[in-house]
Amino acid sequence: MRNLIIKFKRNMLLIFNKVGLDLATFSEDFIYEKWRSPIELIYKSNKRRILIQVPVRDIRFLGPHGFNAGVNSNAPFVSTVKEYVDGTAKDYKKSSLCSFYSTFQPKSISKYLYLDEAKNDILNKLPASGVFLPWEDEDPVIKIDKRARQVEDDNKEHKADLMISEGDPFYGPVSFEKGKLEYNRLINVYKSIAENGFKVDLKGNNNISAIILENNNRYRYFITAGQHRIAALSVLNYDFIPLQVFTGLIVRRSEVKFWPGVIKEYFTESEALTVFDDIFTGRDR
Repeated sequence: MRNLIIKFKRNMLLIFNKVGLDLATFSEDFIYEKWRSPIELIYKSNKRRILIQVPVRDIRFLGPHGFNAGVNSNAPFVSTVKEYVDGTAKDYKKSSLCSFYSTFQPKSISKYLYLDEAKNDILNKLPASGVFLPWEDEDPVIKIDKRARQVEDDNKEHKADLMISEGDPFYGPVSFEKGKLEYNRLINVYKSIAENGFKVDLKGNNNISAIILENNNRYRYFITAGQHRIAALSVLNYDFIPLQVFTGLIVRRSEVKFWPGVIKEYFTESEALTVFDDIFTGRDR
């Protein structure tokens, strides 16, 4: 059923485009524009997303881990690609990714968020697949099924008929087949960009996507789509990376009391800020 819905949506886009309604153009291009703050570009645009170049040092990726991007990152995605390039790990079994999946196996949402013990016991009892960030408006029970669909659809998109029981790409345990799939994706993305260059779609289709995190007029870019590409571009030593930034949400540290996860009492303000600060600072372990 999900595949039929996806196919229907694609067909509808093609129909609208043929009659002159280009629904795919939903991003405004500011890639070559100079700016001091992304906020000034948001005010200049009436689109839901803008394309901008951001310093790789300000990018955070791999979901709740919030790893730093860049060639010196210790993120398992980055380390794995570097090992492939320098010849120290030419297959999944010998890679940092395999080691990561074997060692980072959170049993709960709180452990996945690097919280020792959350005040709300729901976060301590529900599995890691129900994870959500304090600024997201989610129900963790519903999120478990939602995440399963996301992972399974992503697997199918890459020609692997693997269920969520085979594992999540952001933590272990995973089956050998799932680990190998993620390893091959990383290497294939790296080789493609190394050989053909990095391409951005100015209409806004399938770009690396991010939301903005803000603290004291400093900004970080939290990747929501394109994790493998971030790893590849990091290893290729890109100093700036074009991102498609969502304009409808800026997560401001000063507004923690308004975050849905805090209002619904899944997180205390202190816990929410711990999660935010860890990501904003950037994890490197």
